[in-house]
Amino acid sequence: MVKEITQNWEVAPIYEKEIPSTRKARDEVLDLLLKKIHQLAGKVALDKFELRLVLDEALTNALEHGNMWDERKFVRIRLYPPMDGFVQVSIKDEGFGFNHEILREQGSLEPNNRPSYRGRGIFIIRQFCKVCWNSIGNEIILSIPLARKEG
Repeated sequence: MVKEITQNWEVAPIYEKEIPSTRKARDEVLDLLLKKIHQLAGKVALDKFELRLVLDEALTNALEHGNMWDERKFVRIRLYPPMDGFVQVSIKDEGFGFNHEILREQGSLEPNNRPSYRGRGIFIIRQFCKVCWNSIGNEIILSIPLARKEG
């Protein structure tokens, strides 16, 4: 069972960026965000491929489903300082959101429990980190686990 994680809004982000809804902007901020996470948070429990996959899926969901790749709309990315064994990244789009309450614990499934063609991104994200959304569903908060310190 995934524990519900909420953002501590009393903590200021250590990195914040708004990007237009373009593939080029996504790729640029993804590279920058990966570097920032490794610099500021130290070692995360995910390998480079897994971390890139999680961030890319969340960014692409916001750009594609939230903003419909409308270049006049922006996505805001925030990186928060490491806390309680996690580093948190919030990604907020300008879309109408979605009803995240209907998602089943195991990811996105059709009513007959068969995998859905759409919604695989959330399923993938949940394999590697904890997630929650704001009340309207246009902001996802990723809680990425930090590697445990040895010794």
